[in-house]
Amino acid sequence: MAFVRGRLGIEYNTTPRNDDDGFRKGPLVAATLLVAAIIVAVNFVARKVREMKEPAEDVAPAVTESPKPSAMPAETEKPKSSPKPRVTETIQRVSHNRPPKLKQLLDRLDAAEKSGDTLVAIAAIEDIRAYPGDAAADLDDRLARRLGELNMIRLWEMKDARLVSEVTVRPGDNATRIARANGTTLAAIKKLNKAENIDLVKSGTKIKVMRLPRFILVVHLRLKTADLQLNGKFFKRYDIQEATAAAESGSFEVKSVASEFLAGHGLKFDPETSKELDTLMPRSSILVISEM
Repeated sequence: MAFVRGRLGIEYNTTPRNDDDGFRKGPLVAATLLVAAIIVAVNFVARKVREMKEPAEDVAPAVTESPKPSAMPAETEKPKSSPKPRVTETIQRVSHNRPPKLKQLLDRLDAAEKSGDTLVAIAAIEDIRAYPGDAAADLDDRLARRLGELNMIRLWEMKDARLVSEVTVRPGDNATRIARANGTTLAAIKKLNKAENIDLVKSGTKIKVMRLPRFILVVHLRLKTADLQLNGKFFKRYDIQEATAAAESGSFEVKSVASEFLAGHGLKFDPETSKELDTLMPRSSILVISEM
């Protein structure tokens, strides 16, 4: 029995309903849907697993390249130290269109530098700097600075006889007196003889001194350089750190330690240069200050 909708509203239905068919069909439909859902879920999970293991078709697989060798040396390898470049290695690159004789002098300098012949290199640089006209004017500063390096080698290492002589220590002599008598400094005597306690040298011993040096330091205020001359010839070029208003042009006789005297005239050099000038320039040396 059941109530049904009729023409006059809800009516009582006397036709019996087969409820057993509904009960039998319900579980079957539910089971079918459950199996379908399980299959879909399994397929979905399987596809995700494949995607995780394999790259997608439209994405190129990553390629692992072997690392390229680095241009830098390995940490265990120490870079080879290159020798200090010679001045002519720089000069030769800008020596085109030089007069033939000047080229010959540059070649001579290059050969002397390669063979380590200091005296020939010094002579070649002096000849190049004295070359008439302006053919080598652009090289002058580099040549002057290299000449200064070679002159220091000539003095302290070679102890060239044209710059250095020997004197015999007499009874009652001391290094200060010997330095004054030979127009040099105590520091120069110590350096030439590699002896700090030079006064302990016994009488009759021969020691090396500079051969009556006559130093003139020519300061160029505008260029901020100072050229040291020895016995009328260029010896070495220095840079000036600072020139104050006290640096007035003129010629002056050095009457104290060189660095102190220069500072008193408004000229400041780096510590290494100051020490070197103190070693080279004795009292009675000449300071020339020029506005150029």
